[in-house]
Amino acid sequence: MHELSTSEAIAELVLDEAKKRKAQKVLGIQIEIGGLSFLNPEQVKFWLELKFEETIARGAKLDIKITTPEISCPECGYSGRLEMKDDPIYHFILPSLSCPRCGSDKVMVEKGRGCTVNRIKLLCP
Repeated sequence: MHELSTSEAIAELVLDEAKKRKAQKVLGIQIEIGGLSFLNPEQVKFWLELKFEETIARGAKLDIKITTPEISCPECGYSGRLEMKDDPIYHFILPSLSCPRCGSDKVMVEKGRGCTVNRIKLLCP
């Protein structure tokens, strides 16, 4: 259940930024979740709404987007998307990544691994 710990970290980041800027209200948050993070966006949204319930971020618009993983392969030169099946088992064990062109397991993940807060919209005095 890494959605809970990730949501807690996001909530802390957002509320700290709001406090630093003496915001009256958090209006919106834009979050990018990488497909290889295996975070469920609906669960992240649920936990964030719960965490924000008694704060100035209550009711903030949550804009959560999933980033499709991209890889590069030093063996054959492939660079592009990594198509993966959404399998619940990936929440417990990581899948083996391989190049869709040559099958090499020496691929480099270029995009879609992390979770990033891209924008926080605040109402400041």
